[in-house]
Amino acid sequence: MAGLRTFWIAHAEGDSPEAVQIRVQQMAIIVRRAPLMFIAVAFNSTLTALIGADEHDVEFAIVWAGALTALSLIGFLQWRGRRQKETPDYVSSRGPRRLARIATIQGLLWGGGAVILVPSAPIPEQVIIGLIVAGMGAGGATVLSVVPMAAVGFTVGCVLPIAIRFALIGDAIYLMLTAMNLLFIPVLLVMARSVYISFVDSIRARVANDALLAELSDARMSLLDAIAHSSEGFAQFDEDGLMVVANDRFADFLGIDRKYMQAGTPFEDMLRHAALPRSVAEGEISRTTWIEEMAEAHDGLGSAHIEELTNGHWVGIYHNRTSRGGIVTTVVDLTTLKQNESELIRAKIEAETADRAKSEFLALMSHELRTPLNAILGFAELFMEEGFGPFPDPRYKKHAGDIHASGTHLLEIINEILDLSKVQAGYFELQESVVDLGDPIRSVVRMLSERADRKKLRLVVDLGSDVPPVMADRRAVKQMVINLVGNAIKFTRDPSDIRIVTRLTPEGDIAISVSDKGIGVAQKDIRKIMQPFGQVETGLNRLEQEGTGLGLYLVKEMVELHGGRIEFRSEPGRGTTVTLYLPAERRIDREAS
Repeated sequence: MAGLRTFWIAHAEGDSPEAVQIRVQQMAIIVRRAPLMFIAVAFNSTLTALIGADEHDVEFAIVWAGALTALSLIGFLQWRGRRQKETPDYVSSRGPRRLARIATIQGLLWGGGAVILVPSAPIPEQVIIGLIVAGMGAGGATVLSVVPMAAVGFTVGCVLPIAIRFALIGDAIYLMLTAMNLLFIPVLLVMARSVYISFVDSIRARVANDALLAELSDARMSLLDAIAHSSEGFAQFDEDGLMVVANDRFADFLGIDRKYMQAGTPFEDMLRHAALPRSVAEGEISRTTWIEEMAEAHDGLGSAHIEELTNGHWVGIYHNRTSRGGIVTTVVDLTTLKQNESELIRAKIEAETADRAKSEFLALMSHELRTPLNAILGFAELFMEEGFGPFPDPRYKKHAGDIHASGTHLLEIINEILDLSKVQAGYFELQESVVDLGDPIRSVVRMLSERADRKKLRLVVDLGSDVPPVMADRRAVKQMVINLVGNAIKFTRDPSDIRIVTRLTPEGDIAISVSDKGIGVAQKDIRKIMQPFGQVETGLNRLEQEGTGLGLYLVKEMVELHGGRIEFRSEPGRGTTVTLYLPAERRIDREAS
């Protein structure tokens, strides 16, 4: 039934936009065609009664034709009284169903009455009535084609009875006429179906266009609303430089009265009514020159203009050309940015002043601390060696060693803090020379071997035979290796090897690696220990936690001053490998030297 109702054309039903529009347009078309149908029914029924009535059925003919004419007249009068000048927005599914029932009944009434009036003898009146019936069927199929059930009901009800009547006569000619009538019904319905397909396609196109227009309208309203409530000034100009749309912020920023910002106004005309920038108000340039410069910037591609207004505000005016040749102009309030810029400049000056004072203070304190410390260390060494003779109590010698160790540790801290201040202030200058990496590495091993021996650690050096000398700061290289090897000794508890390796990378860089099997560092803590004073205190390393936490940071800064980088790989309980990479440009190849 659903297929017949849609005339074998699948389309939406219910109250979807497509289904509602189909019903609305169905009824609108039927309303427009109704008068023609009423006239045709009344005229053809009267004509059929006049042709087919004889002395036996004259009364039936009068009643039948009168009834159809009366029904047509009533329908016509109802149409005149109820017709609407505007198409309704909604039609329920009951309307087409009611029309289909009425059309079916009227088709059967028409076709059945015509059959009764067809004379039994083969005379010309039979042919004429047959033609009238066929014409009514064709007309009904055409007029009602937009309502499939109505078209089917009226056409079949109108034509099928006459076909049955001809078949009952039994003559060969009438059997042929029966076949023609039966064939005429699907032909009419196929034609009506073709009309209905075009009708449904047009409705679908209309619904799609309405949906698209609604989306475009919503998008346009959303865009206009966003422009109106934007914190920036916005104006759009067409390819001729005439304003299309602008928000209130645009007028506020430039101090333009809104009456001078009507659509179609050129940007240059707006500027004639804009607030004066400070450069014009103080006489640096004339207003005419300023307008010309602004207009020229407006026509430029991706141009910008920054102005200070007389009220102390700063605005940035930016112009960008659209793909269609128009121009979009945005005005941004830069006042806060300019104020922050001034504050940053002032803070930078203050910071540089404070940094210079800090550096001078640290340099002075370094000198003041190093002098007595060196004396303390010297006397401690004298006492440790018993230079003036043996101590009566060996504990004096032991405590002299403690004094020396503490003083040495304090001197290391002072040196690290002084290096940190130089690095952060940008005063750490590399004293470059040709350095054979084996020299500072072997020197560090000699310096730290006693400390390693105390923990039963072995310092293993593997200097790559293909590693050439480098252009570097010898003291910085030595200090970096000291810090890395010192950390390896500090954080390794069990007897094992600490390996210092140099090699060339496939890219030609020089790598210096220090590997240990110590307590290691979790991946999440590596970034922290690379920061100044960065230390990670856990149950594993609490005993080893001493010093300032500057060693790795200074190594990172020093290798970066050389244009290199540091790589830190570690795993808790498995050990750590720290690798320094000096760039290939620092190589002094032996062949070249």
